[in-house]
Amino acid sequence: METHLHPLAGKPAPGALLANIPRLMCAYYAERPDPARADQKVDFGTSGHRGQALTGSFNEAHILATTQAIADCRATFLRRDGGVWTTDKDGIVMGLLAAEMMAVTGRDPAELYGEIVRAHGAPWYERSDAPATPAEKTELARLVPADVTAAQLAGERIEAVLDRAPGDGNALGGLKVIAKNGWFAARPSGTEHVYRIYAESFVDQQHLRRACEMKRRGERFHPIGKETP
Repeated sequence: METHLHPLAGKPAPGALLANIPRLMCAYYAERPDPARADQKVDFGTSGHRGQALTGSFNEAHILATTQAIADCRATFLRRDGGVWTTDKDGIVMGLLAAEMMAVTGRDPAELYGEIVRAHGAPWYERSDAPATPAEKTELARLVPADVTAAQLAGERIEAVLDRAPGDGNALGGLKVIAKNGWFAARPSGTEHVYRIYAESFVDQQHLRRACEMKRRGERFHPIGKETP
């Protein structure tokens, strides 16, 4: 098999490709976003606001605006009336909850989590990202529960196959397959050329590996059929 090397392989990177760190740091604090430009607004998608200081699309001003929104509008995380809403994609709500738990109980959140695990058992979880073309992402997003023909997940009867959230009926953009003691899900990323694959077991690592067997079928974009023993 012929191997193709990048022209820069084994060579020092040219200066044009290196980030000017002093300029980047200066821009982070000195530049101000222009609200008239869509790419510089404090706006959030499924993976949060992204950009860089040199383009004015993500710098200290955006961080301060986000922090101010959280401080002023704490109760608006779950509002549906068109008011301010801050995504909890990157754990903002969980971070606030953990801080409140520490303030009220005086105990470390890890200590409290340990009590929950001792009472209910430890979950085993795996997530992976797989490269996907736009066409493959579209194919995955179009999957419906009927595309799952397997009867079992990790040796247990499949109890539900979802393509919509049970709480609000919104589309998941993929599928979630649920059994009594585990589940797996797959959905395309909204911002990258990958799709997200998740699996969780409430039994042990071996049970998780069995759940991942069906997960890997999703990675190949094959119909989700019978489980391999």
